[in-house]
Amino acid sequence: MDMPTVTSESESALERYASALNTLEAEAPHLTTAQALDALLARDALHAALMDTPWESTGHMTTLIELDHRLQQQATAIAKVAPMDEWRNSRQPQEDAWWWYFQPDVAVDAWNRLDWLWNCLTTAALALTASFMVGIYQALAVGGLSWLETFSTIAQGAGLALVGRGALTAAGQQNVKAVLAYLKIPPRFYSETTCVFATILLLMVFGLHIYLPDYYHNRGKGLYEQGHLMAVQQKYIQGQTINPNDSRFNIALGIVYESLGELDQALIQYRQALQQGVTRAFNDIGRVYVQRFNPVKKRTEPVVAETYLRMGMQRAESDPNTDLNTRFQLHRNLGWALIAQKRYAEAKAELEKALVQDAQIVGKQIGGGMEACFLAQAYEQQGDPQKALVKWGLCRERARPETINEYKWFLNVGQRQLANCIDTSSIV
Repeated sequence: MDMPTVTSESESALERYASALNTLEAEAPHLTTAQALDALLARDALHAALMDTPWESTGHMTTLIELDHRLQQQATAIAKVAPMDEWRNSRQPQEDAWWWYFQPDVAVDAWNRLDWLWNCLTTAALALTASFMVGIYQALAVGGLSWLETFSTIAQGAGLALVGRGALTAAGQQNVKAVLAYLKIPPRFYSETTCVFATILLLMVFGLHIYLPDYYHNRGKGLYEQGHLMAVQQKYIQGQTINPNDSRFNIALGIVYESLGELDQALIQYRQALQQGVTRAFNDIGRVYVQRFNPVKKRTEPVVAETYLRMGMQRAESDPNTDLNTRFQLHRNLGWALIAQKRYAEAKAELEKALVQDAQIVGKQIGGGMEACFLAQAYEQQGDPQKALVKWGLCRERARPETINEYKWFLNVGQRQLANCIDTSSIV
């Protein structure tokens, strides 16, 4: 190679660098540690000479660039035979002395070839965990957090933060590697292990996400039977927050609002259940419209109620899974709506069916026995006092109004004395 003519100290350094590099290339790929060190020291000497006597000729700089390019091409061969870490510790080179920072090619372990997939799965698991945790936290926050709920939320958040930071940040990855090394897990399994931890956390949070709606629903039912309606409302709202598409909470909340006399709120919940195809929602909407009827204002609620109730009966007839209680409610409430329209003969037919079905139902149901009371009114309005008296007796024995408006019905029809005798234990 033709060398430019130089007369400074840089000439000797440049010639030495070129000579060492020629030897390096001639011996590659079987060069020795001494040959590698000689080339790096030659580059060091040239660097020091240039610090004292910078070149003014562009020819010199062109030669240096070419030689540096050749040295970089031998980087892998040098790093393969040279203990670069030891040399850097001894030499303590500056950061711009790039020739001391050659690194050998790292052989990719077969286990590490799919690390990108494991890392993607980890990120997806963490994203799902975070979304489930948002819903759980919002539900727990309804009405304030107990110490157990607070601890549970903190524990889940800490686990998510730990795994997430370890998977998504460089500093976190170093910390996770230190922990995994302490647990004596081989480095080639780091990505897989992090993914397993993220999956376990996801399964724990998902399990809680599945469990809590059932827990809140069952807890709400227990509190409802005890008459603690405000606590019931809170539990149902918590369950609905986690699973907004669970129609059980729409029906249950609607009943609570009915019991409190908040018919507009009850109607909102029942309509949401109706949109999900729940047959019972037809009955519940119809019952609300009957209760909203005000004869003084000549409102059309009974006709609207009859519309929903007859549609509900059609659904019940085509759906063999409709329970007996829903069928009973449909006949009972349709009879009530027909009485409000003074269609007493039709009302009696529906209420007689409800009376038979009520006797077949095990346990207590909303408004149980009230069909006997409605029948008594129908017979009374049709001028049959003897049958009316029999039904009023049955009403006294069985009636179990479960909402304010059902109880108020006794006062509206002039049965104040009877109102003092019936079972009102389920009202608020």
